[in-house]
Amino acid sequence: MPRKQPNRLSPKDVAPHAYQWNRAELEEMRAMIDALLEASQPEPQTKAVPAYNSQSRGTRGGRYFEDKMINGCGPYRYLRFWLSGKRKSVYVGKIE
Repeated sequence: MPRKQPNRLSPKDVAPHAYQWNRAELEEMRAMIDALLEASQPEPQTKAVPAYNSQSRGTRGGRYFEDKMINGCGPYRYLRFWLSGKRKSVYVGKIE
């Protein structure tokens, strides 16, 4: 049976929850959003290469998507970024 997709959230749906977060949580969310924006930008192509490179490090040396196979399942997409000198990762979803 196919898995039911969760409802898509808008910024207006998230704002009331974010209002209750402390400063550290807000800064972590900002870092995730900045990383998503940078990792989602198309890279300039100088030669014929695939439009998407999951191992691209981005212009700031650390904001990118990584696709992983885990125990033969997947691929699963993770957003990788740095926050306060530590490498962070956020599960984005399974790639269909």
